[in-house]
Amino acid sequence: MRMSLSDWFSRLADWPAVRRVLDVAFAARSRLHLVWLGRLDPARGQWRTLSRLVHRAAATPFGRDHDLGRIRTEDDFRRLVPVRSAAELARSYSRPGAAWPAPSAPDVLAVHRRGLRSALAVACAARPRAGLFSGPVAWLGDALPFDPADAHRLRLPRLLRAAVSPPGHGPASLILGPATRVLGALDDNPSPLAVVTWRQDEADPVDEIQARLPGTVVVEALVRPEGVPAIESPRHGGFHLLAEHGMYFEFVPVDRPGVRLTLAEARVGEDYELIVSAPGTWACRTGLGVRFGRLTPPVFRMVTLPTEAIPAPAPRPRTADIPAGLSGTSVRTPSSARAGRG
Repeated sequence: MRMSLSDWFSRLADWPAVRRVLDVAFAARSRLHLVWLGRLDPARGQWRTLSRLVHRAAATPFGRDHDLGRIRTEDDFRRLVPVRSAAELARSYSRPGAAWPAPSAPDVLAVHRRGLRSALAVACAARPRAGLFSGPVAWLGDALPFDPADAHRLRLPRLLRAAVSPPGHGPASLILGPATRVLGALDDNPSPLAVVTWRQDEADPVDEIQARLPGTVVVEALVRPEGVPAIESPRHGGFHLLAEHGMYFEFVPVDRPGVRLTLAEARVGEDYELIVSAPGTWACRTGLGVRFGRLTPPVFRMVTLPTEAIPAPAPRPRTADIPAGLSGTSVRTPSSARAGRG
């Protein structure tokens, strides 16, 4: 049977010399990515992100209903697009192509891929000479039942896709997956060099991962269906908001529910509900409470919102409308941020 191009690359990635080259290339790419992330102006990055989103969706039914083509400022967006829950948006614009040009899956996957690239760059910078690709790279999937073969490759950076190995290829040097699955995989992978993980249920297992792997770099991402809003920042403590990764954020003060603030208007120490716009998602409430510890770069800690401020859950997406392997229940405060709980 003839092998595909991706199969050939996977075979090549098993060679030690190829893995060394991959290590050097990915480390260099990670350093450049972190330099870009550190120099990014968050407020300008947010405006560029919003501009791209409204331009892409201006011709959709949602775009026509809300005059997205007229938006020239962030004030225009707040005036024309109301805040609503994901459930309300899904009821009003449920057909494919109604709120974002169909198919939307590639654009959502791209948002996830940018966030994952930042998480991997942090892991690589923490262990610059460890050789994250010296062994197999294990992608553990996630809790959703539909995960077609090779779909994970679309969520991973291109340099990493060929290095991913199926289970059974030996102890992994790098593990990617939700925390509960990472815990289950540690018996077969007792000493990975790095772990990139996220939460998908009510359990709180990331601390257990860190306790079992004291010498391993564990980077936690905040993963939602819309994308990856933030990654854990070991340097600053808390979650680093990813301001130019395909998601636009607004902040509603807990004590002023009728007010919508941009990232440039947010203040340190005030509690907000996070509002998200992304491909196919427009000014949707997330039910996530955030409190900024600093704004340059924007680093926040999770806080508990009042019960009345938590929106109703969105209806479960149909299989055809959601990228494979993305979870909608990944909300967790990293251990470094627990002191900021309200």
